[in-house]
Formats: sequence, structure tokens, C-alpha cells
Amino acid sequence: MKLFFSILFFVSSVLCVQSHATDIHITTSDQQIKNVRIEPHLKYFLHKEPYASKSIITATLLGKGKIHCSFNTAEPAYMQMVLNDSIYTDPFFIDNRATHIEIHIKEDLSLNIVGSKTHDEYKTVYVPAIAAINQKIQDFFVHQYNPTFIKYNGQLTDSTTSRFENVRSQLRENRFQEMQYYILKYPDSYVAMWKQLEDILSYGYKAKLEEGYHLFSEKIKQSPLGQAVAEVLKEVKGLTPGNSFPNLTVSNIDLKPVQLKSNLKGRYILIDFWYSNCFPCIEQFPDLKGLYQKYSRDQFEILFVSIDKYKDLPHWKKIIAKYELPFPQFVDIDGKLVSSQLNIIKYPSNFLLDQSGTILQKDISPGKLKAFLEAQLQGDTKAVNASVIKN
Repeated sequence: MKLFFSILFFVSSVLCVQSHATDIHITTSDQQIKNVRIEPHLKYFLHKEPYASKSIITATLLGKGKIHCSFNTAEPAYMQMVLNDSIYTDPFFIDNRATHIEIHIKEDLSLNIVGSKTHDEYKTVYVPAIAAINQKIQDFFVHQYNPTFIKYNGQLTDSTTSRFENVRSQLRENRFQEMQYYILKYPDSYVAMWKQLEDILSYGYKAKLEEGYHLFSEKIKQSPLGQAVAEVLKEVKGLTPGNSFPNLTVSNIDLKPVQLKSNLKGRYILIDFWYSNCFPCIEQFPDLKGLYQKYSRDQFEILFVSIDKYKDLPHWKKIIAKYELPFPQFVDIDGKLVSSQLNIIKYPSNFLLDQSGTILQKDISPGKLKAFLEAQLQGDTKAVNASVIKN
């Protein structure tokens, strides 16, 4: 069975002062795997210059489940495998200091990696260091959040939702703190720098994440990766409350270009970023539809921006129709603008704005959004309800 292999690798030799070729040998005994590719784990780098235009693509098919590829890189890379264009493996690290790396794709799709010292650090040092806090987070979801969510079919009370959000927030802060301990112990760690970047892209600007960045050594902060993280920190800090939301040019449902800011109509506007195969995105539809129906458009508006790929646009339109979404719909095909200008890598993500386009909150939950609108529009709501009753 032939295997076709392509690499989308973001750190090019153009960024290198000194670099050398690293050979990667990949084997698999799974005949169901028709094609394989390696790409950056953080999609941010697929669309961010100069990484997007300087990707290295090299591969040699050896046959019988064996593939050889090589690349040049200035520093360790955080990558993932994509099997059959749809199955993603766990992320892993490719070490630039190695000259030979072996990766075996097991039957359960887990990876056995030999020859990468950076990946060895990840497995034997980093993972054990944060295992305790990660276990607490997992226990919270397995034993508290998930059973309650299933029991009440997702219809949680406001008090329960608030309690869960507080627990999640505290656990997240605790994990950020554990990361700081790790950085203090290993200030030159590329593993820690990559994971710090992943958290910044996942959660946006957080004071503890900026504090953690400053704990790294000057050597790694001046590296290409360190400078990229500093730039991302600056960008996400500009997307915090009080700043102006950027004016993105997206496409409407007819795929005609439109400036998103031209649709900021209403006292408050929620811009929600999602895609049609995202279950957590779909899960929030009922709550958002309820809020949308409760308030008039001069009070509250919701704009949905999808990042679906071009080939998935028919499915995107089917989901909109299936769930009878009443909100204005837009698409940033393949999420290129959303990724490069808003640094979003997790979905759903959202921004709550006022009519002038000033950011009020980022990634506000439906429960907190409901409480916010009730507090801000209480008098207006009564007037609307009275009008409905009268008519």
C-alpha cells in the first residue's frame, strides 16, 4: 500500500544562522493509513508570515510502510501527524540537534519516537512535572462537570454554571503557576516555550502567562521562537478589554466580501468564532438562540464567523439551516485571518463588544453573557416585555 507524505514545516532555513539536515524515518504496519503528513501543531504558524511562505516540503517514499524525509531547522519544532487527512495524532517534538529520528505509528495511532532529545524531555521531565495538576483537571471533568452536564442534559442552572466556571478558572491558574515553576527550573527549555505559546494562543492574554515568559533565559527569549512568543503576547494583549476590535474583511453567506465592523449594530455585539464540525460550538447554540430571542437587535446582536474550509462550506450551510440559526453568518475560509490577526486556535471563541467596537470581554460563557445582559439591559428588557404583552 503506497504512502504519500508531505511536510508543512514552519521554521525554514531562511530563519537559521546555522542549521543542518535532520533525517526522519517513519514506519507503520497499519494498512488503513493511506496518506500521512506532518504539520505544525499550532495552526497559527500555517498562516503567519514568514512561516507560511517558507515551509519546507520534502519526502521520499521507500515502500512497505516506510517513509523518509528530511528538513532544516534552527530550533526544536512542535509538530503533529495527520493520518488520512482527518486523524490527528498527539503532538510531538522534533529535535534540531538530532541527525536521525525514528517515528513508529502504532496500531492505536500512538507514536514511538527515538532520537529527539527535546521529545525525551517532554515525555520524561515535562509531563511528570505537571501530571498532578493535569490529573486534578481531568478529575474535575470526569467526576464533576461531565456527570452533571449529562444528568441535566446540558441545562445547568446559573449558579451551577458559575460554580463550575470558578473551579475551571482556578485550576487553570494553578496550572499556569506549575508552568512557572517548570520554567524557573528549566529556563532554556524549548518544550516549556512551546507549551507557553500554546497556552497564550488558547487562553489569550493572562498576567501569569506574561510573567512566565519573563522567567525564560535571555538566550531562548532572543531565539526565533522566543521572539515569536513575545510578538504573540503583544498581539493578544491588544485584544483585551478596552481595546478596539480589528476590522476583519470576511465573506457573507453568499461568499461576498464584507467588513465585519459594518455589522456592529446594537448596544452590545457578540462575535462568535466557530466551525461546522465543532461539537462544543454546536453545544452552545440553544443558549445563544435564547438570548438572541430575548433582546431586540438594537439591544443585542450576535455575529457568527465560521473558519470552515472551502470544501466544507456546503456542510456549514447545512448546519446553519439544521439548527435554524437566526444570527448573521460570515466565514473566514480556512481561518486565515482569524488565526493570523486574532491568534485564535481553540473554538468556540468570542468577543463581546460595544457599539463602537471596543472589546468588553473575551471568551465570555453563555452563563456570564446572560448575567451581563440582564444587568446592563434590565430596564430595556422590561420595556420590551411590556410591549410584547400589550400587543
